[in-house]
Amino acid sequence: MQAWNDLRADSDKLKELLSRGNSFKFHSLSALSSKEFLHVYPAVRKNKLRFYLLSSRYDTQKCKKKELRKHLGRAKFKFQKFPGNKKSDSISQKEAEELIGNWEANALAWWINEQCKKFGGLLSAFAIPGSDIPCKGEMIAFLALSKNKPLENDPYMADLVIWARDERLVPYIYSDTVRPVPPFGGGLGSERQAFYLFELAGINL
Repeated sequence: MQAWNDLRADSDKLKELLSRGNSFKFHSLSALSSKEFLHVYPAVRKNKLRFYLLSSRYDTQKCKKKELRKHLGRAKFKFQKFPGNKKSDSISQKEAEELIGNWEANALAWWINEQCKKFGGLLSAFAIPGSDIPCKGEMIAFLALSKNKPLENDPYMADLVIWARDERLVPYIYSDTVRPVPPFGGGLGSERQAFYLFELAGINL
């Protein structure tokens, strides 16, 4: 995590890392409640992009480190084809493909460069609402860009499209409410104190 933090303003290195994949696969051991969030932390290990995943239930100073490590998930970054499915609980397949297409068309071309010019650089983590992790089973998170509000300076915001296959082997598509941080605050589980793993990694944001 510290290695990623050190690179957040290095557009060339970030584009090199992010050009090696489009998604990461993980397995949800249990459904999250509507009050929980899944925190996703980018990290760099041996010059490869990785992601650490931890429920907000355990991403807290109150949680013992042994318990935190037990629930810390790890995922490799790689290229995967979007499986798609006509059934969705939040967005249509067309909308999901548009969000993923926004990343493919803009991220490496110019969007990452613009993010790196900002104070702090590219994002440090994602907060995925529990409503986007409503079942146990295999999930794939695809990097995406969603359109910002018209008055925002940045036309796009980092996003994730979550494809899930629950224990009944039924595929779903979820998205739309994933929040990149920083900036912190504004609700939606994005308060700075909610991300205790930053403190454990010695990262001051």
